[in-house]
Amino acid sequence: MNGWMYRCAIIENPGTDEEISTLADPETLKLTGEGVPEPVTMHEIGSANDLTDALEKVSDGSWNAHDLRLTANIDYSLPITLSGCSLTVDLNGHTLTVQPDRTAQPNVAPMSSTAEIAAVYAAHFSWLKLTGDGALNVIAGDGIDYGVYAGTGSNVKVNAVTSAGGSKAVYATGDGAVTVDSITVAGDNAYGAGCFDSSNIKVSGDVKLRVFPLMACI
Repeated sequence: MNGWMYRCAIIENPGTDEEISTLADPETLKLTGEGVPEPVTMHEIGSANDLTDALEKVSDGSWNAHDLRLTANIDYSLPITLSGCSLTVDLNGHTLTVQPDRTAQPNVAPMSSTAEIAAVYAAHFSWLKLTGDGALNVIAGDGIDYGVYAGTGSNVKVNAVTSAGGSKAVYATGDGAVTVDSITVAGDNAYGAGCFDSSNIKVSGDVKLRVFPLMACI
């Protein structure tokens, strides 16, 4: 459909034991011509309910890689989960604070016996970008395992991450990448930043530690 994003696979040696499938870069379908409306890829978000509805559309592909423009400050009590999908948040002079409740549905390995909750989770080549003035702040309180989790081939940008319950503030693995302005960590055995398997975390400002932290980069 017009405005939807598609990704093609390049297959080498098909039908053999050495078959290799390589995903091409995603492309957005743009149909033009008489009678074809311009695709709408910018959506205004003014409340937590608006954001929930928008994230569902991002996840099901209908708004994948679209822009969400804030029209108000929003306190969001659910996790943001991106798995094989992406979005850009136009802060538009506002603040989005993501602070999930401990009763939220797990989004890290949710079907396993060790399911966990990340306030912001991106995996399977997803990305979360920011534009405009304002802030996207993440708070991982009691019962939340991660502030930001970037998995396989994913890229996340946020402004501030606070771990208030001894969780892992920022975690990246499998070539994942996180860019953050500042990190604040409190709690025993907490991570300020943990990066593994060729991942990277870029902190442009301060990392504030209120107790002894565990910090690792392998």
